[in-house]
Amino acid sequence: MYYEIIPNRFAPKRSDLKNAEISLSHSICYGKCNFNCAFCDFTKRPISQYQTYDIDSFTKTVKQLITIGKNFKFTGGEPTLNPQLYEHLSIVKELGGYIYLDTNGSNPQKIMSLADKGMIDVLGISLKGTTPEEAINVSRVKSKRLVWDNVWETLSLATSYTDQMRIIVTLVFTEENREKRLERFTELLSPFPNVYMKINNLQRDDHPEDIHMHSVESTALYNEIVEFADKHPIWKGRIIYVPTESGVSDYNSIIFL
Repeated sequence: MYYEIIPNRFAPKRSDLKNAEISLSHSICYGKCNFNCAFCDFTKRPISQYQTYDIDSFTKTVKQLITIGKNFKFTGGEPTLNPQLYEHLSIVKELGGYIYLDTNGSNPQKIMSLADKGMIDVLGISLKGTTPEEAINVSRVKSKRLVWDNVWETLSLATSYTDQMRIIVTLVFTEENREKRLERFTELLSPFPNVYMKINNLQRDDHPEDIHMHSVESTALYNEIVEFADKHPIWKGRIIYVPTESGVSDYNSIIFL
């Protein structure tokens, strides 16, 4: 199985983590994806970044990493494409690890099968837009079912598991799409009262020439979020703002509102 495994790479997006020992997570990055998102650098990664792991070598690696920290973030790419994902999650769980599963939400049945087996502690679902058309454009995948219908099926099914796992829904904000985006985002999430809203400011501006996307000035976006939270107090305590790229790995750069 092709993985890029990096110790303590990601900062978990949880407000109840208060010290460095538990505020980092090991990256288990799967080497395939069924989307080709405009703002993602995944397709630029050389295959040499990935190594092949069988069950024995993966188990050995997890045993080494868990002595450093218990958080494991399965990401990608799209981790649900991995035919051995359940086996790998089971190994982490059996060794006492805590699992974050980052997904584009396109594979609802597999995700729910993992939830049924208690394999997920935090489920991160990444929206590609606030409309089907935007999701198709951003993901550069023409299937509305894959990039929109399946994602909402995943979220609908997942909300019945909120007693055992946290659900965080992420949306990227850019200068080009920020107008009324908070309102549209919360309208979409309003049927799901127990989920967390994560707002990612676009992390970099060096995209291909045909993709015109720019990050928002981070303080300006923060002020908009604070104003929004004041007007909609039901969301207070459930908003996570990642203002810059540093928030990927620096827990203290993440803002919880």
